[in-house]
Amino acid sequence: MYIYFLSTGDAIKIAVLNSALTKLTDIKVSNPQDIILVHSFFCEDGKERQTEAKIHHLFQSIRLRGDWFKADPSLLGFIDYIKLNGWDSHGQWIKRHCS
Repeated sequence: MYIYFLSTGDAIKIAVLNSALTKLTDIKVSNPQDIILVHSFFCEDGKERQTEAKIHHLFQSIRLRGDWFKADPSLLGFIDYIKLNGWDSHGQWIKRHCS
């Protein structure tokens, strides 16, 4: 399974993805805005919901509704950081930005 970040420009969806093409197509059809895949990363089976919940909690202050979050500079910076350094580095980002 994968954790993915989708963007409408002003909002980011953070959720678990197990069928990339189907889920992305469903989201695009049900949303009037253009949606792009910003980033995704593999998550070990059994850890995907815990990982998703951890990210949701980290950015709860900018949650819009459900899996959708404001495309805030802190969230965009987090995504860029894990794109470059991998998910395992997220703890370092948290120490730098949430202390």
